Amino acid sequence: MKLLFLDVETGGMDEVVNSLLTIGMAVWEDGNILDSKEIYIKKEEYNVVQQALDINKINLDELRNKGIDEQEAINQIEDFCGKYFADEKIISAGHNVAFDMGFIKSLYRRNSKDYYKTFSYRFIDTGTLLRFMYMQGKFEKDISSSDKAFEYFNITFEQDKRHTALGDTEATVKLFNKLLEI
Repeated sequence: MKLLFLDVETGGMDEVVNSLLTIGMAVWEDGNILDSKEIYIKKEEYNVVQQALDINKINLDELRNKGIDEQEAINQIEDFCGKYFADEKIISAGHNVAFDMGFIKSLYRRNSKDYYKTFSYRFIDTGTLLRFMYMQGKFEKDISSSDKAFEYFNITFEQDKRHTALGDTEATVKLFNKLLEI
C-alpha cells in the first residue's frame, strides 16, 4: 500500500481566505519514503496573518522569486503523484491532515480542477491515531500534538526544517512508522 504524506505551510488558518504558501509531499510504501517534493506557490498578493509567518518563517519576497503559479503547482502535484499512483486514487496521510487537505482542495477548486479525480476521500491522520492510542492506554499522557509526538518519539529535524512543508512531512512519516511499531 502506498500513501501520500502531505503538509502545507499557509498564511493562516482559513483555506478560503488565507494563502497556500508551500506544499510538502512524500510517497510512503512499506515504511520507506520512495520520493519527496516541495512546491512553493507564487502570488502577486498573499493573504497572510503575521502569526502564521512567525511560525513558518516564510519570507514572501523569497517565495515570489522561487515559487510557481497555482496552475503549475497542480501540474507538478499531478505529475509527481502520477509516477507512483498511476490511475489509483491517492490516500493522503499526515498530522491533522484534514487541515492540509482543505488547502489542497481549495487550490484545486480555485483552478477549476477536480480534486476527487486524483485524491480519495480516505485519509490517515497521525493526530487522530495518537489520540485513539492515548484513549486505549498506550500512552500515559496525550501526545497528539505534533510537537509532543515528535518529542516523545525523539524525532529530530535538520536545522531550519521544522515548520517547513517538506520537513514536517518527512517527520510525520517517521512518526507514522513509529506508530506502526506499536
